[in-house]
Formats: sequence, C-alpha cells, structure tokens
Amino acid sequence: MAQVSIRINGRSYEVNCENGQEQHVQRLANSLSNAVNELVKQVGQVGDARLLVMAGLVMADEMQEQKAELAAAKARVDALEKQGLEKDRAKAAAEEAAQVSLRRAEAFSHRLDGIARRLTTS
Repeated sequence: MAQVSIRINGRSYEVNCENGQEQHVQRLANSLSNAVNELVKQVGQVGDARLLVMAGLVMADEMQEQKAELAAAKARVDALEKQGLEKDRAKAAAEEAAQVSLRRAEAFSHRLDGIARRLTTS
C-alpha cells in the first residue's frame, strides 16, 4: 500500500492508497484543496473540519448535478436511438413492401404477357 502526502488549507495529511494510485489521489486532493481555498475566500478561516464539510457538500452537489445531467443525456440518447431504430424498422418495412409490390407487378406483367401471347396466337 502506498502513502501520499497531500496538503489542504495549509495542513499536510498522509493518506494511504493502492499502489499506482498516488497521482490520482493527488489530483483528487488538489481538487478538494481548490474547493477549500474558494470557501476560505468566501467565508474565511472557519476551521478545518467545517471547511472540509462545506467543500465536501459543494463537491457532492456538483457531482449530483453532473449525474442528473448525465442521466438526462443518456435519456436523450436512448430516445434518439429508439427513433433511429423506429426509422430503420420503417425503412426496412418500406423496402420489404416495395420488394413485394415489385414481385407482384412482375407476376402481373408475366400474366399479361401470357394473355397477350394467347390472344395473338388465336
């Protein structure tokens, strides 16, 4: 298990993580540190615990909004795919109907040719 030293609001913290995840944990810590720094600008130094809770709530709110946006985007994609499938099905059905009509027209044409031949030989 690896250990990463992160710095938030001027304080250092040692955090354990899986081997190979050190850079990822550092990026997450940087994001949290940025959120805390923004809060310090707005509300001042109100204590590490309170700042971390507030930053966590802000980040959780942002994450929830992103999840909602993602769900809405997925719903739009699903609707578009469904429309696309329905169009594809309609197109396939139209092509099949056209083929059936063509075969019927060819059969009718052959019958007319046969009738015409019989009439001309009579």
